Amino acid sequence: MSEKLDIVVQGGIWPSTNRTLYYYKSLPFVENVILSTWNGEKYIDTIDWPRVILNDYPECRGIGNMNCQITSSQAGLAECTSPYALKVRTDWKIYDHYFTQEYQTMLERISNAPSVRFAYKEGEAKPVFVNALTHAFPYHPQDHIVAGRTEDVIEYFNLPHLESYCDVSTTQYGDHHQQADKGCDWSRDLRCPIWLGINYAAKFSKTSKIHLDDYNTYCLDNAPKFNEAMDEWARVRDVLWHPLRRPDIWWEKTVDNKYPRFWGEEEYYFEG
Repeated sequence: MSEKLDIVVQGGIWPSTNRTLYYYKSLPFVENVILSTWNGEKYIDTIDWPRVILNDYPECRGIGNMNCQITSSQAGLAECTSPYALKVRTDWKIYDHYFTQEYQTMLERISNAPSVRFAYKEGEAKPVFVNALTHAFPYHPQDHIVAGRTEDVIEYFNLPHLESYCDVSTTQYGDHHQQADKGCDWSRDLRCPIWLGINYAAKFSKTSKIHLDDYNTYCLDNAPKFNEAMDEWARVRDVLWHPLRRPDIWWEKTVDNKYPRFWGEEEYYFEG
C-alpha cells in the first residue's frame, strides 16, 4: 500500500502501551505514531517513544471520560501529516492481520463512497470508519477506533465538550484506571458515544441539528421523541459512517483481553 497512515494512540498509559507504539510503527503502511496522554500519568516513565503529547486533563472529564477522549484526540490529530489517520485507545493492540486487511479495504471503500456535503458550510466529507455501529440507540457509533481521511477524522473530533459529569465507579482496571460511569441513568444522562455521533451528524443533517440542540427530548433512553431520532439515525448512519469488520484486538483492560462478544447483540459490522 502506497498510501500512508498516521496513528493517534490516546488515553492513559498502560503497561503495554510502549510496546504497542513500537508495534504500530513496524507496520509497513504506518508513517507516524503519536501518543497523546496526560500529565502525571503513573506509567509515564515506561514510555521512551519520541512523539508524545502531554495534555492537561479537562476541568470536567465528562461521562465515560468523553471530554478526555475529545481533548487527547484533538491534540494528537493536530500532529498528523499523512493522508489518512486512525485514532485508537492506549489499552488496545490491533492485530496486524486484521489491521492490514481493514486498512486496505478502507482505502477501497473511501474511493468508492460518495462525498457528503456539509449543511452549514462549504465543503464535503467522506465516510468515517468506526469499529462498529449500534442499532439500538440513535447516533451511536462506537468510538474505540475512528479512522478515515485525516481531514475527516479531524472534523469528527471538532466538537465541544459534553457538559455532563459523573463520578468514577468502583470498577477499576489494572491499578490506576477507573470507569467514569458511577450513578449514570441513561434516561437522564446521554450515552457518551452519542455525543460524538449527534455532533457529527448535525454537521450534515439539519434534522440531526434539531436533535442535537434538544438531545434530552430525542436521544436519551425513553426520550419522548426517541423514535424520531432513530429514524434520522437510520437515514444518515450508513452515509456518514462505515463500520469495520468485528475487531480482532488485544484489550488490556478486559479479563480475557478480547473484544466483548455480547456487544454483537447491539452492534453491526462490515461483512464484505
